[in-house]
Amino acid sequence: EKISSGILIFQELRRQLTIPILELQPGSKDKVTRVNSILPQLETGRCVLIKDNWNQHFINQASGFPYTKHDDMVDCLFYAMDTIRLGGITKFV
Repeated sequence: EKISSGILIFQELRRQLTIPILELQPGSKDKVTRVNSILPQLETGRCVLIKDNWNQHFINQASGFPYTKHDDMVDCLFYAMDTIRLGGITKFV
């Protein structure tokens, strides 16, 4: 998100990288409401995890949301699913 320290990171990534950097707009909804908005997409079973060493950490964080100490992976999941839903990304390379 482009807030607080995220602003500097966003600017630095834009300056250094040649790939498009999307500016995320969380809007006025809280995290729980945002995640609830993508549940129908997740429940279709069309979202899968690519097997890797981070899977268990992600599952622990997602299954404990919103009561876990950290929720950065859940935030990333929301932004990815919402961007795809809104047609912002049609192809992953």
